[in-house]
Amino acid sequence: MRHGSCLEHGEAHEHEHHRLTRRDFLVRSGMAAAGVSFLMGTRPLTVFAQSPLLGRLAGDGGDRVLVLVQLSGGNDGLNTVIPVRNDIYFQKRPTIAITAQQAIGLDADTGLHPALASFRPLWDAGDLAVVQNVGYPDQSRSHFRGTDIWATGSDGMETTGWAGRYLADTHPDWIESPPDYPLAVRVG
Repeated sequence: MRHGSCLEHGEAHEHEHHRLTRRDFLVRSGMAAAGVSFLMGTRPLTVFAQSPLLGRLAGDGGDRVLVLVQLSGGNDGLNTVIPVRNDIYFQKRPTIAITAQQAIGLDADTGLHPALASFRPLWDAGDLAVVQNVGYPDQSRSHFRGTDIWATGSDGMETTGWAGRYLADTHPDWIESPPDYPLAVRVG
């Protein structure tokens, strides 16, 4: 990490802001926007403010980042994170199963789809985790209702998402007093 790139670097961080000219900012923003546009296509980008949750995740005051990936629609979770030693997986998927040899091994029991090979260095560095078998009780088996429950974090009829509500609750004055450094970004 470059010294001066985060708040914890104090005076060096302030110096970093003062030496950045308007032209530098516009050039860098333009390059970043072009890169994001190329990678993200027409998906919208939303920025959220710093929150105590994100602060606690940082724990040691480092630059840890929580990335939540929601794959809506046609993602096949068992062919994304593959149970390479589960015979039932291979029996039930004779034509689409990813073999242990094809999978990018994470440990003795799981591997990633070969298209996710670029995630392996993140795994090796301890910067990637996989949380399996996540669900909620009494599932309705409706894709649409399930999507609502996941997005809202509630089996009621919430109209806003759980992350947005959390950030709004922890920063009730964000409109009058916006934070200096937004730390949460929503893409899609």
